[in-house]
Amino acid sequence: MNLYLKKGLSYIKRNIKKGLITLNSQFHFIEFSLPDFLIIGAQKSGTTSLYSYLVQHPGIIAAECKEVNYFGNPHNWFKGKLWYASHFGTKAYKYLMSKKLGYLPITGEASPNMHKPFCPKAVYEALPSVKLIAIFRNPVDRAFSQYQHNCRHGRETLSFEEAIAQSPLKLPPDVANDIWRYYNSTSRSYIRRGLYAEQLQHWYQYYSKERIHIINSDDFFVNPRTELIKVLQFLDIPDFEFDVSRASKHAGNYKATMKDETREYLNSLFRPHNRKLFELIGRDFGWPA
Repeated sequence: MNLYLKKGLSYIKRNIKKGLITLNSQFHFIEFSLPDFLIIGAQKSGTTSLYSYLVQHPGIIAAECKEVNYFGNPHNWFKGKLWYASHFGTKAYKYLMSKKLGYLPITGEASPNMHKPFCPKAVYEALPSVKLIAIFRNPVDRAFSQYQHNCRHGRETLSFEEAIAQSPLKLPPDVANDIWRYYNSTSRSYIRRGLYAEQLQHWYQYYSKERIHIINSDDFFVNPRTELIKVLQFLDIPDFEFDVSRASKHAGNYKATMKDETREYLNSLFRPHNRKLFELIGRDFGWPA
């Protein structure tokens, strides 16, 4: 298909959807569903693979896109809750599916925003009953993977050592807790995204521990089927035989290696934060602590 024709059709489709959402906000002729679960992070820890496996399940309806980025992106946030809900199909569709399945299907998305301090409150106010899934990777390896991802996409020009030197542990409160200031901040997040205990404590202010399922990415990468069955139990959805024979097409394949002295520095930096995480969740993932 001609490139210009494809772009034109895409533009028309987007505007038709915007028009339908606007009409619906006035007349309420379509009742959209809201997500039953969110994969909240961490970035570069396996969220894409986890989501791509889960939506193989006949009782899990995929969102229009894996990362809607509603709660963490102000441009999407100000489009409103109805815009967000429009990514998850209608309640009528879920009802029709339930007739075939014998149980009510669920839907969800995966936007790795758990590190943003303002997100837990925003999520709770919109979705007080949602179930949350967090997958954690050794923060040293996670940071290096994020760095390589940014380099691949032209968003990073510094060396890894220079980049982490410019990645603070915390942002000023007026930036950390404001969706626009956070979004416009140029501060690198290689370190902050790996402070899992601090992030979880923000979420625990609004959700009980029973509503947040935590996965060690090492376990998930080694035996995804076992971890997926645990997720299904958490979501209260019947068992399913997942096809885990192929990794997600989005998985990063990076050939660069980290310097030994850099790894040791980061191990030392993250060690007390890892220890705090293990104490908080009552599990030891085997990372330096």
